Amino acid sequence: MSEKTILDVRNLSVSYITKSGLANAVQNVSLTIAEREIVGLVGESGCGKSTLAQAIMRLLGDNAMITGGSVRVNGEDVYALKGEALRQFRWSQMSMVFQSAMNVLNPVKTIESQIVDTLQAHVAISKREARERAQELFSLVRIDPKRLGSYPHELSGGMRQRVVIAMAVALEPKLIVMDEPTTALDVVVQKSILEQIKELQEQVGFAVLFISHDVHLVSSLAARVGVMYAGQLVELSPGSRAWRQAAHHPYTQGLVRAMPTLLATDEDLAGIPGSPPNLLSIPPGCPFHPRCPHARDRVDCSVARPQTQKFGDAQIACHLSPSELRGLDHAG
Repeated sequence: MSEKTILDVRNLSVSYITKSGLANAVQNVSLTIAEREIVGLVGESGCGKSTLAQAIMRLLGDNAMITGGSVRVNGEDVYALKGEALRQFRWSQMSMVFQSAMNVLNPVKTIESQIVDTLQAHVAISKREARERAQELFSLVRIDPKRLGSYPHELSGGMRQRVVIAMAVALEPKLIVMDEPTTALDVVVQKSILEQIKELQEQVGFAVLFISHDVHLVSSLAARVGVMYAGQLVELSPGSRAWRQAAHHPYTQGLVRAMPTLLATDEDLAGIPGSPPNLLSIPPGCPFHPRCPHARDRVDCSVARPQTQKFGDAQIACHLSPSELRGLDHAG
């Protein structure tokens, strides 16, 4: 794999301004993605995944603010860009695929007109050339180009999601952020979309940050898997085949046990007790310690924030030693 870094997030922190105070949605997160690499990001709802994605794309709302850190895409400081430079940087260097295609596509314009508008807004291209490029993109995502004249509501959910992916790759950006792009789809269509993403990524050569709540899905797709909890990156481990052999953070183990697979039985599933912490008042020590079954007899878990430990190719923020983590993982 190329050593060139496409995404470089360093010590990034994001807070939301609320009536009750600052909600610390992302805390001191560092993450890199190399050229042509797929990195997954998982965690429960509210853990900071989507906030991190929006921060990378500079799409945060008015009530959000960057309180520390930096984001670089292909060597460019994203937060140093202004006005037209930022607008041109999006789509050409980084793009995003959102969860719901119907919230992204204009319901009163044909798909072709939306792709043509996007292309002409970013590159000097004639309408005829833009239409030809739209046909190429549809063929790339396995949609009959005849459907370019359709309106979004005339396409199935899976086809709409393919359209959004086609628009995201239209200008061949270096990085695509995918925020739960398959969540609303059935498992058959979901599998097809994932295969399409992998195929496109190999053909076009972009890097991917793939965000999901499904740890099994992400671990099978990504070269590395990050796990977020309470706005913090608590684990970064190799994905694919190495995932099942690796030691994992107790929270990651909980996610794995709580997520059903095609072969799961009722006895296989076990939810994580309790609820994620309030981001307005994250507990001291390890943020997961109130829910962690292994923190009962360890004073340090409730007092000190754990340092990130290296365990082979994995990085885990936990007070337990790598050997203890491996023992717990295998015992579970």
